[in-house]
Amino acid sequence: MLKFNHILGDSLLEVISNSKFDYRKGNYSDLAKFISASDWVALFNFQSVQCMYDTFILKLNNGCKRFVPVIDMGLKSLKPAPWLNAQLKDLIRKKKDLRYKNCATKWKVADLVSEYNSCCGRVVKETWKARRNFEKEIVKEAKTNPRVLFRNVNSQKKIKCSIKAMKRKDGSISNDSVEICELLNEQFQSVFVNEGADELPDFGWRNGGNSLDMSECTTNLLD
Repeated sequence: MLKFNHILGDSLLEVISNSKFDYRKGNYSDLAKFISASDWVALFNFQSVQCMYDTFILKLNNGCKRFVPVIDMGLKSLKPAPWLNAQLKDLIRKKKDLRYKNCATKWKVADLVSEYNSCCGRVVKETWKARRNFEKEIVKEAKTNPRVLFRNVNSQKKIKCSIKAMKRKDGSISNDSVEICELLNEQFQSVFVNEGADELPDFGWRNGGNSLDMSECTTNLLD
């Protein structure tokens, strides 16, 4: 029976750079000269097809690094769901561990498969319960602080739309953000009318023909 002793290093994960080549801005004339300058006959001499392919790819990658600019895509940090509690995190971690064990055994151990299926059901149930409890707390707090509800709704929006254009009074379209704000302010101000005490409308009684003198009501309230 053969035995293998495999020593694992400290770092098992390969560092993946979040960048890519910008092929639209590449200097392909210099790249072609760089590749043509190699003595391919000598490099491919007495080599297998796989070795020749690996040599060509290595040369091509070196040329791309020299003559094709690189775009840094940046790191995008994903925020965890607000309803994801510690208990649910442990359960999801357990589900992943069980999946790895089943993959290692090629899903042939019945007890592991049964435990994994049971854990999947618990994850679904606990996820639904955690979201329900989180939304209940939001509803309770929204009675005194409505911003909590609006913040939760806005956080779930994948696309945030903004006003890109607005029509002026003369019918033309404006794309300027400052002018759009001014047009909105004018529209909001047109709803409110400042009227003096002498210009108040006359309200009639519903039960009879007598009218309600608003000036007397205003004088009584001021007194």
